[in-house]
Amino acid sequence: MEGKLEAPKHLARTVHDLYFESRYEEFRPRTIWSLSNSFTSTFKELEPIPHFKATARLGEFLKARFSQSFWLAGRYWAGRPNLFARVSGGFFLDGAAATDSLTLLLMKPVCIFLCLLSIVGWRVSAPAQASTLKSDALSRSTQMIVVTTSDWNAVEGRLRRYERASVQEKWRPVGDPISIVVGKNGLGWGIGVIATDDAQVRLAADPVKREGDGRAPAGVFALGTAFGYASAPLRGLKMPYLKLTPSIECVDDPGSKHYNRLVDRSVVAPDWNSSEHMRNAGESYRWGVVVDHNGTVTGDTNPPEPGGGSCVFLHIWHRHDQGTAGCTAMPQPELETLLTWLDPARKPLLVQLPEPRYKRLTNRWMLPKLINVSQH
Repeated sequence: MEGKLEAPKHLARTVHDLYFESRYEEFRPRTIWSLSNSFTSTFKELEPIPHFKATARLGEFLKARFSQSFWLAGRYWAGRPNLFARVSGGFFLDGAAATDSLTLLLMKPVCIFLCLLSIVGWRVSAPAQASTLKSDALSRSTQMIVVTTSDWNAVEGRLRRYERASVQEKWRPVGDPISIVVGKNGLGWGIGVIATDDAQVRLAADPVKREGDGRAPAGVFALGTAFGYASAPLRGLKMPYLKLTPSIECVDDPGSKHYNRLVDRSVVAPDWNSSEHMRNAGESYRWGVVVDHNGTVTGDTNPPEPGGGSCVFLHIWHRHDQGTAGCTAMPQPELETLLTWLDPARKPLLVQLPEPRYKRLTNRWMLPKLINVSQH
């Protein structure tokens, strides 16, 4: 199967796993619908032309090998109502219409059905994609931290937690909002998992994060390792953990090849003139977690941009009205609750924006609605 598709192999493998080894209830029936649903949900990251080509090749592959099983499955499900769910951004069939349509479709080669579905899906979803930008990171996450401030220059703000049981479900709040502080000069657009150079996202007058500007990054960010002074991680922690030793530093010298990286000076030849000695931060770094801003995490597909801002963390604050050098900080008990809630398997994200901009981008980025009190 993988060798037949003009698409990344991991996507072909995901389709295979969804269809033949389904963990999701809606994909379990061995029908054209379950195939097309798993196919379109998996291949949505492809551009229209590669998507079409992959659809055609997948159809040919399946027609040659599984046409009989598709026919039998179709006969079994032909009388069931609500057979078709939403597929590929807006293709609906249900009830009697679904039954008649399925009967007709099963008379055609599987490849024709899938190709038509691909075309219809892309044509219907194109306008929606123009108004709602949803990256792979956003679509795959089931845990989200939302930090908002009153405006770009505000220091104090609120942090809310959200989660969802699956990527198909709506976000729901977890706990109550808590008080936080961001950079001493507020927020500025950073470099995260979503490009923010679109004129509909970033306005000309918006601040942009730079090294040493005292602003925390705005945008959407993945999270890296948790860290702390203790030899053992916080009880209940699921994130990877780094014990901070006296030789652990975060390099903030844009001229270094280790810029915006956490390194161990005892094993790396220093080529920097400036760095943050992590063990010397007092109570601030007793616990914390790395924010993957500007390629902090090793292995990030985009290497750090020199001068784009470095060494951004979630950590313990000094007090409620004292901003940071560019991090987001909060009381220790609330940080500990946050850290033990995070689960790397759920691909947690951090969203940081002034509240007016957050509300403006809520639909475009498919973000949770801001909730001020917990829902039990």
